[in-house]
Amino acid sequence: MLLPLRAILFDLDGKPHAMPMLHAAKLAGVAADECVYVGDAERDIQAAHAAGMPGLVTPYGYLQPDEDWRAWGGDGVIQSPLDLLPWLEHSGRL
Repeated sequence: MLLPLRAILFDLDGKPHAMPMLHAAKLAGVAADECVYVGDAERDIQAAHAAGMPGLVTPYGYLQPDEDWRAWGGDGVIQSPLDLLPWLEHSGRL
C-alpha cells in the first residue's frame, strides 16, 4: 500500500544531526524507521543513519566531481527520482 508522500523542509540543528529527520517523521505521523531519506551529500546519509532511517544516495545534484559517494555508506543509490519506487518495492517497503 502506498501512503501519501509528504515533503517537509526545515533546519533545526542542521545535518548530520538526527533531529531534523526525527522532527520530519513526527510531523508526518510515522516512525523514523518507516522513512527513507534521499540525499546528495555525505552529511545527508549520516543524518539519515543517525535518525535510524535508510539513506539513499543520489549521485546527481550538488555533488562535486571529486566526491566519492560510494564511500558514504548509503543503503542504496538512485540515479533519478523515478528509481525510488523500484527501490522501495525491492526493499519491501511498498
